[in-house]
Parts: sequence; structure tokens; C-alpha cells
Amino acid sequence: MQAVDTNVTATSRQPDYRPQYHFSAERHWINDPNGLVWIDGLYHLFYQCNPFGTRWGNMSWGHAVSRDLVTWQEQPIALPQRELAERTEAIFSGCCVLDKDNVSGLGEAGQQPLLAFYTSHYSTAPKPMGRQAQSLAYSLDAGDSWQFYGGVPLIHLHQDNAQGYDADEFRDPKVFYHAASGYWIMVLVLAKDRKVIFYRSRNLLDWEAVSTFSDPGNNPGDLWEVPDLVEMRVGNSDDTRWVLLLSINTEGAHRQAGSTQHYFVGDFDGREFHFNAADNPPVRDGAHPGYNRLDWGRDYYAAVSFHNEPGSEPLVIAWMNNWQYANDIPHQGFRGQMTLARRLHLRQQDGQYRPVSEPVRPRLQNETERALVPDHALGHREAMQVRLPATTQRLSLNTCGFSDGELELYLHFGEDILAVHLDARRGIARLDRSGLTGSHLPAQFAACDSAHELNLADASLVIYLDRSSVEVFGREGLWSITQQIFPSAPLGAVSVRHTQSTPLQVQLSALQTG
Repeated sequence: MQAVDTNVTATSRQPDYRPQYHFSAERHWINDPNGLVWIDGLYHLFYQCNPFGTRWGNMSWGHAVSRDLVTWQEQPIALPQRELAERTEAIFSGCCVLDKDNVSGLGEAGQQPLLAFYTSHYSTAPKPMGRQAQSLAYSLDAGDSWQFYGGVPLIHLHQDNAQGYDADEFRDPKVFYHAASGYWIMVLVLAKDRKVIFYRSRNLLDWEAVSTFSDPGNNPGDLWEVPDLVEMRVGNSDDTRWVLLLSINTEGAHRQAGSTQHYFVGDFDGREFHFNAADNPPVRDGAHPGYNRLDWGRDYYAAVSFHNEPGSEPLVIAWMNNWQYANDIPHQGFRGQMTLARRLHLRQQDGQYRPVSEPVRPRLQNETERALVPDHALGHREAMQVRLPATTQRLSLNTCGFSDGELELYLHFGEDILAVHLDARRGIARLDRSGLTGSHLPAQFAACDSAHELNLADASLVIYLDRSSVEVFGREGLWSITQQIFPSAPLGAVSVRHTQSTPLQVQLSALQTG
């Protein structure tokens, strides 16, 4: 049963919104990244997709590969939605692991099986199960072809389970190997119950539930989605902490916040995640008591890490969208894109641990770094404007002497303006796209996203610009704000000004194509 979207042509009045260095499918809808895995020099990105239209539906797994995380080659659909004898099985979010030691026994003739754990979402519940359960497919050729495993899911909940969990909202498996305990660990969410449930296994096929983690802030109405548990290094030391990543699709009283990405710092012993409030920064997200934000923009969601990736720090990719308006943003035959890949580690500050995000965006052969303003003493309320070609990929702003007042950076797209505001006195950074909102955008799209309790003295910014997105990183990745943008004209200029009484030393450079 598939819904076909026939409205897939671009509007001739719109600029070209096709991302240049962020992944987007050639056609149709995409959302959550799934099954991120590195195999023999190739990064594999599996993802939620609708192969038949530009709106959510017909959930299947798409597939793309890359050697540099910037240039992607789309592959055939990996796991399509299935029509079973009595119901439809949509292939919801999940993960991939490379079973190097063949503990599952699914490998043949020395081949290492690639296992895809995913949530089966059934059109009707196969009683006594709920509508969502955890299933498995596997590949013996590094993801080129797949076989579905068994006739029933690996893990399901009884509709009348003793705990009273909602068996229809039980999803998003993420699997990793925990060396200290010798177990494979699966992290799942009970979405409406606002719980993470942990399973363990020796053979990746037989799973035992061992613990749960519950909402520390009592946020009724929220939906928990797409969990991940990663071990992060603290600075340059050998010390590490475990960080639980969690996506929140807000409903009820928090609906205005849309869908957002959060984290909890703690420890993991192979059975249970121990959340230590003292290790976490003061909670700065007023919409979600008890939570902290991994990225402060409203277009950063469902961040998950790569399995088997050779780097020493977790490498994550997120979906750059928000469920408030995801189905209604402009499309040109495709709808949806991924963020840049980011490496994560922790920085200890005032006895607490804060994630640092470092974007992975290698320079391409046709790109050049240019000093636009090598050094300039910018006076009080003096406006400095520099022309920019539309091929600008990244802007870097460094300041010296910024300690009070506000620093304002404006990106000009014809008459449209995207604004970055830094308030040193209040410790707030804002990314405001309300000046880009036109009649072709949904009403909920106008937004000003703010990051709070920041040290903005001698501010530095790195801004990645693509045709329909902006990712702002401050303090070497200690905070970030990610937004989609759909300007009515190409980028043409950048202007900078400040309100403090003393001059401000400013340096501005750009990475440009050509």
C-alpha cells in the first residue's frame, strides 16, 4: 500500500535549493539517518526515505556511500517497505553493525555479515504484539543486497505487558559492543512512556532486557526517539564519560519547540546508564526541564553515530529538519537533507562536562580560503560590509576585545537577511532566519533560535553555508545552532557591527569555490 506523490516538479521562481555538500537524495523524501557504518574506507549512510513522494510515507531505508563525508553516491533502496500476508511492514529507524567475529552465525565462507536492526511498524498489530517491534536484516556483500531474518521480530512487547508500556510506540534500536562487559548492547525507546530501555546479547540474535532510564524532568506529552549511547573522551585526557543522545519530538505543552536534540552525561556499566546531574551543565532549555541541548537550532534531529569508524571520537550525522514543518518546506523533487558529520568530545568546565562538536568538512580541490578582512578596528556602531560570491561555503569571524554589548553579523540574500547576534553581557547567541521567511514557506518556519549561558568574550564563529542551510559553530564547537534557510536570492554580502563603546578588532575570512 503506497501513496504516490505526483507533485515533484520545482517552482521556476525559486532559487536552486539543492545542497552542494550536504547529503540529499536525488528525488523524494528523506528523514532520520540510519545504519551509519564504516567499511573498508567507505562511509555508509542508510536513511529513512519515501521512494514514491516528497512527503513522509512508505518508510524504507535508502542508502548512500562516501569516502570523504561530503561527496555522496546514492545507491539503490536497501530495505523497502514490505507487503506481508496480513499487513504492511514499514521499515522504521535503526542501525547497522558489522559482525566481524560472526557471533550471529549469519556469515558464510568467511564473509563478515552486516546486520541491520530496524523497527517494524505494522499497519495493524500482529496480536499479541504491539504495532512496533525490532527486526533484523543482514547483508553478505557490505550492503549491496539484503535478506530479512526469520519470520518474526527479534524483540517485541506484549500488548498487555506487566509494566503497562505502550507496545505501539517501541522503536529505534541502536546497537554497539561494550568491551568491558563483553556484551552487545541495544538501546531502544518507549516513545510515549519517555523511557530508554537497554538490552544485551552475546550473539546479536537473543536479547535480554536489563534496565531502563526515565525522564528526569517530567515532561508529559513529549515523544522520545532515536537514542544513542556513546563514550566520549574528556579533552585530551584518557578520561571518558558515557553520553546518552536523545531526540525529543515535542507535543502537548511543548509543541512550540518542535523536534530537538538533547544529551545526558553519565556512566554505563554494561547494564545500566547512571545519570549524574552534577556532571551536567545547568539545564538551559526552558521547554524541557531536565534536558540539555546538543545543538540549539530547530533543524538538528535524530543524531546517531557511525559504527566501526576508525576515529577515536564518535562521529555523528543528524537530520536537518523539524517535524513541525518538515512536510511543508519547499521542495524541488527532493525534500530533506542531512547535517555535516561532526566529531564529538567533552570539555570539562566548572566541574561539568559539555559536548564539543567539530564539523568534518574537508576542503575540496576547487575551493580556496580567502582573507576578506585581515584585521580591522571596527568602531562603535560602525557598519562593515563585504561583498560575497554565492559560492561562499564557509565564513570565519574572529574578534579581539569583544567583552560587552552586542556583536551583529548579517548575511544578505538580496533583500533577505539572515542574522547572527552575540550578546556578551547576557551570554546569549541567536540565529534569526525570520528575515528570510517568504510566502513560499510555512508559517511555523520563521524562527530565532538562541543558545544560552555562553562565554562570548573575544568571540569566534565558523559558519557553514549551503544553498538551503546554515550551521553556526562558536567557541570551537562548544555551542552550535543549525537551521534550514530558503532565501529568495543568492548570497551577496556580509555585514558586521557592534554596540560596545570601545573598538573591536575583527578578522573575516571565507572558503569559496572557484
